[in-house]
Amino acid sequence: MKKKLINILILSAVIFLSACEKELSTENSTLIGNELIVGKNCRIAKLVYNDTATGINLGSLAATINILDRVDQINAFDSLAVALTFAADITYSNDTIYLNVDEYFVLDLVNNRIKRLHGLTDPTDILSPQFDADYSYNANGYLIQKNYLLSPGAFPLINVAYTYTGNNLTKMTYTNLVSGEVEVDADMQYYPTISPQNYLYIFPDEFTHPEYVQFFNFGKKSANAIKKIKLSFYNSGVAVDSLVSNFASYRMSRDNYVLDVIMSGDDQPAIPAPGGSKIKFSYKCK
Repeated sequence: MKKKLINILILSAVIFLSACEKELSTENSTLIGNELIVGKNCRIAKLVYNDTATGINLGSLAATINILDRVDQINAFDSLAVALTFAADITYSNDTIYLNVDEYFVLDLVNNRIKRLHGLTDPTDILSPQFDADYSYNANGYLIQKNYLLSPGAFPLINVAYTYTGNNLTKMTYTNLVSGEVEVDADMQYYPTISPQNYLYIFPDEFTHPEYVQFFNFGKKSANAIKKIKLSFYNSGVAVDSLVSNFASYRMSRDNYVLDVIMSGDDQPAIPAPGGSKIKFSYKCK
Protein backbone atom coordinates (compact mmCIF):
# COMPACT_ATOMS: atom_id res chain seq x y z
CA MET A 1 0.00 0.00 0.00
CA LYS A 2 2.77 2.43 0.95
CA LYS A 3 4.85 1.71 -2.14
CA LYS A 4 1.71 2.09 -4.24
CA LEU A 5 1.06 5.50 -2.70
CA ILE A 6 4.59 6.65 -3.54
CA ASN A 7 4.11 5.46 -7.12
CA ILE A 8 0.79 7.31 -7.27
CA LEU A 9 2.51 10.43 -5.98
CA ILE A 10 5.17 10.24 -8.68
CA LEU A 11 2.51 9.59 -11.33
CA SER A 12 0.62 12.62 -10.02
CA ALA A 13 3.74 14.70 -10.50
CA VAL A 14 3.97 13.44 -14.09
CA ILE A 15 0.43 14.60 -14.80
CA PHE A 16 0.99 18.00 -13.33
CA LEU A 17 4.36 18.49 -15.00
CA SER A 18 2.80 17.42 -18.29
CA ALA A 19 -0.20 19.73 -18.01
CA CYS A 20 29.33 -5.57 -10.91
CA GLU A 21 31.21 -7.24 -8.61
CA LYS A 22 31.63 -8.13 -4.92
CA GLU A 23 34.20 -5.37 -4.36
CA LEU A 24 31.39 -2.89 -4.74
CA SER A 25 29.88 -4.11 -1.48
CA THR A 26 31.19 -3.98 2.11
CA GLU A 27 34.75 -4.91 1.24
CA ASN A 28 35.24 -1.62 -0.60
CA SER A 29 35.51 0.53 2.53
CA THR A 30 36.81 4.10 2.32
CA LEU A 31 37.18 4.63 6.07
CA ILE A 32 40.80 5.63 6.60
CA GLY A 33 42.84 4.17 9.45
CA ASN A 34 41.47 3.39 12.92
CA GLU A 35 37.68 3.64 12.85
CA LEU A 36 37.75 5.60 16.11
CA ILE A 37 39.45 8.50 14.29
CA VAL A 38 37.95 9.35 10.89
CA GLY A 39 39.97 12.46 10.03
CA LYS A 40 39.66 16.13 9.14
CA ASN A 41 37.27 17.65 6.59
CA CYS A 42 35.59 14.31 5.82
CA ARG A 43 32.31 13.57 4.13
CA ILE A 44 30.18 10.50 3.57
CA ALA A 45 31.43 8.37 0.68
CA LYS A 46 29.61 5.11 1.32
CA LEU A 47 26.66 3.64 3.20
CA VAL A 48 26.48 -0.11 3.82
CA TYR A 49 23.36 -1.64 5.33
CA ASN A 50 23.01 -4.95 7.15
CA ASP A 51 19.86 -6.68 8.35
CA THR A 52 19.54 -6.08 12.09
CA ALA A 53 17.97 -9.49 12.78
CA THR A 54 20.48 -11.66 10.91
CA GLY A 55 23.49 -9.41 10.36
CA ILE A 56 23.38 -10.29 6.66
CA ASN A 57 24.75 -7.61 4.35
CA LEU A 58 21.88 -6.26 2.23
CA GLY A 59 23.67 -3.73 0.05
CA SER A 60 25.42 -0.42 -0.25
CA LEU A 61 25.43 2.99 -1.89
CA ALA A 62 28.87 4.37 -2.70
CA ALA A 63 30.42 7.36 -4.42
CA THR A 64 33.85 7.56 -6.01
CA ILE A 65 35.28 10.96 -5.03
CA ASN A 66 38.41 12.29 -6.76
CA ILE A 67 41.27 14.45 -5.47
CA LEU A 68 39.35 17.58 -6.48
CA ASP A 69 36.58 16.48 -4.08
CA ARG A 70 34.26 15.85 -7.02
CA VAL A 71 32.02 12.82 -7.38
CA ASP A 72 32.99 10.74 -10.41
CA GLN A 73 30.64 7.81 -9.99
CA ILE A 74 27.76 6.56 -7.82
CA ASN A 75 26.84 2.87 -7.50
CA ALA A 76 24.14 1.06 -5.56
CA PHE A 77 24.78 -2.62 -4.97
CA ASP A 78 22.32 -5.34 -3.93
CA SER A 79 24.38 -7.85 -1.96
CA LEU A 80 21.64 -10.49 -1.91
CA ALA A 81 21.26 -10.46 -5.68
CA VAL A 82 25.00 -9.74 -6.19
CA ALA A 83 24.12 -7.05 -8.71
CA LEU A 84 24.31 -3.34 -9.31
CA THR A 85 20.91 -1.70 -8.98
CA PHE A 86 22.03 1.83 -9.83
CA ALA A 87 25.05 3.29 -11.60
CA ALA A 88 25.83 6.85 -12.62
CA ASP A 89 28.96 8.26 -14.24
CA ILE A 90 29.17 11.96 -13.37
CA THR A 91 30.76 14.55 -15.68
CA TYR A 92 31.32 18.27 -15.29
CA SER A 93 31.22 21.29 -17.59
CA ASN A 94 31.61 24.74 -16.01
CA ASP A 95 28.57 25.10 -13.71
CA THR A 96 26.80 21.95 -14.94
CA ILE A 97 27.04 18.49 -13.37
CA TYR A 98 25.77 15.86 -15.79
CA LEU A 99 24.19 12.87 -14.08
CA ASN A 100 23.53 11.21 -17.44
CA VAL A 101 22.73 12.37 -20.97
CA ASP A 102 19.28 13.61 -19.97
CA GLU A 103 19.69 14.96 -16.43
CA TYR A 104 21.95 17.47 -14.73
CA PHE A 105 22.48 19.71 -11.73
CA VAL A 106 23.37 23.39 -12.07
CA LEU A 107 25.90 24.64 -9.55
CA ASP A 108 26.13 28.08 -7.96
CA LEU A 109 29.85 28.71 -8.49
CA VAL A 110 29.98 31.30 -5.70
CA ASN A 111 29.12 28.88 -2.90
CA ASN A 112 29.25 25.50 -4.71
CA ARG A 113 25.65 24.71 -3.79
CA ILE A 114 23.19 22.99 -6.14
CA LYS A 115 20.72 25.57 -7.43
CA ARG A 116 18.77 23.59 -10.05
CA LEU A 117 17.98 20.05 -11.13
CA HIS A 118 16.91 19.25 -14.67
CA GLY A 119 15.50 15.76 -14.48
CA LEU A 120 13.14 13.07 -15.66
CA THR A 121 10.06 12.39 -13.59
CA ASP A 122 10.90 8.71 -13.97
CA PRO A 123 14.71 8.49 -14.29
CA THR A 124 14.39 4.93 -15.62
CA ASP A 125 12.29 6.11 -18.58
CA ILE A 126 13.96 8.55 -20.98
CA LEU A 127 10.54 9.33 -22.50
CA SER A 128 9.02 10.43 -19.19
CA PRO A 129 8.28 14.17 -18.79
CA GLN A 130 11.21 16.42 -18.00
CA PHE A 131 11.12 19.01 -15.25
CA ASP A 132 13.22 21.71 -13.63
CA ALA A 133 13.49 22.11 -9.87
CA ASP A 134 14.87 25.37 -8.50
CA TYR A 135 16.48 25.30 -5.04
CA SER A 136 16.38 28.29 -2.67
CA TYR A 137 18.55 28.82 0.41
CA ASN A 138 18.27 31.23 3.31
CA ALA A 139 20.95 33.65 4.49
CA ASN A 140 22.36 31.00 6.84
CA GLY A 141 22.89 28.54 3.98
CA TYR A 142 20.02 26.11 4.66
CA LEU A 143 17.83 24.78 1.84
CA ILE A 144 14.35 26.25 2.43
CA GLN A 145 12.37 25.35 -0.68
CA LYS A 146 12.21 23.65 -4.07
CA ASN A 147 9.95 24.79 -6.89
CA TYR A 148 9.15 22.32 -9.67
CA LEU A 149 8.26 23.65 -13.12
CA LEU A 150 8.03 22.52 -16.74
CA SER A 151 10.68 24.83 -18.14
CA PRO A 152 12.73 27.88 -17.11
CA GLY A 153 10.48 30.86 -16.54
CA ALA A 154 7.32 28.77 -16.25
CA PHE A 155 4.98 29.00 -13.28
CA PRO A 156 5.92 26.54 -10.48
CA LEU A 157 3.48 23.66 -10.19
CA ILE A 158 4.83 21.99 -7.05
CA ASN A 159 6.43 23.63 -4.02
CA VAL A 160 8.41 21.85 -1.33
CA ALA A 161 8.98 23.97 1.77
CA TYR A 162 11.41 23.17 4.59
CA THR A 163 11.00 24.55 8.11
CA TYR A 164 13.84 24.62 10.64
CA THR A 165 13.78 24.68 14.41
CA GLY A 166 17.09 26.07 15.46
CA ASN A 167 19.57 24.41 13.12
CA ASN A 168 17.52 21.27 12.46
CA LEU A 169 15.09 20.57 9.63
CA THR A 170 11.88 19.65 11.45
CA LYS A 171 9.12 19.99 8.82
CA MET A 172 8.68 19.34 5.11
CA THR A 173 5.54 20.34 3.20
CA TYR A 174 4.89 19.21 -0.40
CA THR A 175 2.14 21.33 -1.98
CA ASN A 176 0.44 20.93 -5.34
CA LEU A 177 0.18 24.56 -6.47
CA VAL A 178 -2.47 23.72 -9.06
CA SER A 179 -4.94 22.34 -6.53
CA GLY A 180 -3.54 24.24 -3.57
CA GLU A 181 -3.51 21.03 -1.54
CA VAL A 182 -0.75 19.59 0.61
CA GLU A 183 -0.12 16.10 -0.78
CA VAL A 184 2.74 15.06 1.48
CA ASP A 185 4.37 16.34 4.62
CA ALA A 186 6.98 15.12 7.08
CA ASP A 187 7.96 15.74 10.68
CA MET A 188 11.45 15.10 12.00
CA GLN A 189 12.83 14.72 15.52
CA TYR A 190 16.48 14.82 16.61
CA TYR A 191 18.76 13.80 19.47
CA PRO A 192 19.72 17.09 21.16
CA THR A 193 22.89 15.61 22.68
CA ILE A 194 24.27 14.09 19.46
CA SER A 195 25.80 16.62 17.05
CA PRO A 196 27.76 14.70 14.41
CA GLN A 197 30.14 16.12 11.85
CA ASN A 198 28.91 16.20 8.25
CA TYR A 199 26.08 13.70 8.71
CA LEU A 200 23.04 12.90 6.52
CA TYR A 201 20.87 15.26 4.53
CA ILE A 202 17.26 14.60 5.52
CA PHE A 203 14.96 15.60 2.63
CA PRO A 204 11.94 13.28 2.98
CA ASP A 205 10.38 14.43 -0.31
CA GLU A 206 13.21 13.12 -2.47
CA PHE A 207 11.26 10.41 -4.32
CA THR A 208 12.94 10.36 -7.75
CA HIS A 209 16.66 11.10 -7.24
CA PRO A 210 17.63 9.95 -3.72
CA GLU A 211 20.89 8.30 -4.80
CA TYR A 212 22.53 11.68 -5.40
CA VAL A 213 21.48 13.56 -2.28
CA GLN A 214 24.23 12.55 0.16
CA PHE A 215 27.06 13.27 -2.26
CA PHE A 216 26.38 16.84 -3.43
CA ASN A 217 26.12 20.22 -1.71
CA PHE A 218 22.57 21.17 -0.74
CA GLY A 219 23.58 23.68 1.89
CA LYS A 220 24.06 23.18 5.59
CA LYS A 221 22.98 19.94 7.21
CA SER A 222 20.93 19.65 10.37
CA ALA A 223 23.10 20.12 13.43
CA ASN A 224 21.84 17.11 15.38
CA ALA A 225 21.42 13.41 14.66
CA ILE A 226 18.06 12.34 13.27
CA LYS A 227 15.85 10.39 15.72
CA LYS A 228 12.54 9.97 13.90
CA ILE A 229 10.95 10.67 10.51
CA LYS A 230 7.22 10.53 9.90
CA LEU A 231 6.26 10.96 6.25
CA SER A 232 2.51 11.38 5.69
CA PHE A 233 0.43 11.18 2.51
CA TYR A 234 -2.85 13.04 1.95
CA ASN A 235 -5.82 12.84 -0.39
CA SER A 236 -8.00 15.98 -0.45
CA GLY A 237 -6.61 17.00 2.90
CA VAL A 238 -7.22 13.64 4.56
CA ALA A 239 -4.25 11.58 5.75
CA VAL A 240 -4.30 8.22 3.96
CA ASP A 241 -1.01 6.62 4.98
CA SER A 242 2.36 7.28 6.56
CA LEU A 243 5.91 5.96 6.76
CA VAL A 244 7.53 6.10 10.20
CA SER A 245 11.22 5.40 10.79
CA ASN A 246 13.30 5.58 13.98
CA PHE A 247 17.06 5.91 14.36
CA ALA A 248 18.85 4.62 17.45
CA SER A 249 22.07 3.11 18.85
CA TYR A 250 24.34 5.70 17.29
CA ARG A 251 28.01 4.72 17.39
CA MET A 252 30.36 7.65 17.05
CA SER A 253 34.04 8.07 16.25
CA ARG A 254 36.24 9.94 18.72
CA ASP A 255 36.23 12.91 16.35
CA ASN A 256 32.42 12.88 16.24
CA TYR A 257 31.52 11.23 12.95
CA VAL A 258 28.72 8.66 12.84
CA LEU A 259 30.15 5.17 12.33
CA ASP A 260 26.80 3.36 12.31
CA VAL A 261 23.16 3.67 13.33
CA ILE A 262 20.15 1.35 13.44
CA MET A 263 17.14 2.39 11.35
CA SER A 264 13.91 0.64 12.38
CA GLY A 265 10.36 0.86 11.10
CA ASP A 266 9.47 1.70 7.52
CA ASP A 267 11.64 2.39 4.50
CA GLN A 268 12.03 6.07 3.69
CA PRO A 269 12.21 7.03 -0.02
CA ALA A 270 14.99 9.54 0.65
CA ILE A 271 17.16 7.34 2.89
CA PRO A 272 19.39 4.91 0.96
CA ALA A 273 18.79 1.98 3.30
CA PRO A 274 15.79 -0.17 4.25
CA GLY A 275 13.99 -0.12 7.57
CA GLY A 276 15.28 -2.81 9.90
CA SER A 277 18.91 -2.28 8.98
CA LYS A 278 22.14 -1.12 10.57
CA ILE A 279 23.66 1.60 8.38
CA LYS A 280 27.45 1.79 8.40
CA PHE A 281 29.23 4.86 7.11
CA SER A 282 32.56 5.30 5.36
CA TYR A 283 34.15 8.68 4.68
CA LYS A 284 36.42 10.44 2.21
CA CYS A 285 38.69 13.02 3.81
CA LYS A 286 40.38 15.94 2.10
